[in-house]
Amino acid sequence: MKVYYDTEPEKILYQPLPDGTANVYLRKNIAQAERSTFNQGGEETQTVWTADEKNIQTELSKEDVEANFDQLFLTADFP
Repeated sequence: MKVYYDTEPEKILYQPLPDGTANVYLRKNIAQAERSTFNQGGEETQTVWTADEKNIQTELSKEDVEANFDQLFLTADFP
């Protein structure tokens, strides 16, 4: 899924949960882009960051996620 951010996102966002698992956001193709918005009848452009993002819940450690990033990104389903 293509996502947009105001600031440059991290390649991996690892959020540990109390049950020992973690929510993990995997991002590829991080790049800056211009995005047009319409405000009070006028068009404005805004610089944003884009990325292809997938989200998984896993029992893997942050280090294991980093070491297996490409395989996890390939096998993760889009949300």
